[in-house]
Amino acid sequence: MDSEKMLEPAQKAEAGFRSLKRCRIGHDLISGLKPSEHFTLWMLHTINEGKRVMPSHLARKMELTMPAITHQLKALEKHGYVARETSRIDRRRVYVSVSEEGRRLLERLKERRRELMHGFIEYLGEEDTVELLLLVSRAV
Repeated sequence: MDSEKMLEPAQKAEAGFRSLKRCRIGHDLISGLKPSEHFTLWMLHTINEGKRVMPSHLARKMELTMPAITHQLKALEKHGYVARETSRIDRRRVYVSVSEEGRRLLERLKERRRELMHGFIEYLGEEDTVELLLLVSRAV
């Protein structure tokens, strides 16, 4: 079985599990972050292709309140995964971005998810994996 061929459908299945909030594949306990904080870090990295954003923009994209996004960003900043920058033009404006440490964590999580998915595919076998992916695709 070509596990690289199965990777894209497996990633779709992972997204389906995540959307159902029943599976936390790749959650890295070593980082000390909650799954919601991992998601916030991933969204911060994804929005505007990794460029800095205002917390209010991130909150809108994630459909969170400002107090909720502030809480998550503070936790991420405390761990060194997020950098905060004040605008030179308007000192009231604050921007956040994923720090270098945060990028390393995201890369580690991505690799961990890939390993888990490859192991999952190997465990189930090609036929069962294809069947599961079809069922998950129909469910989401």
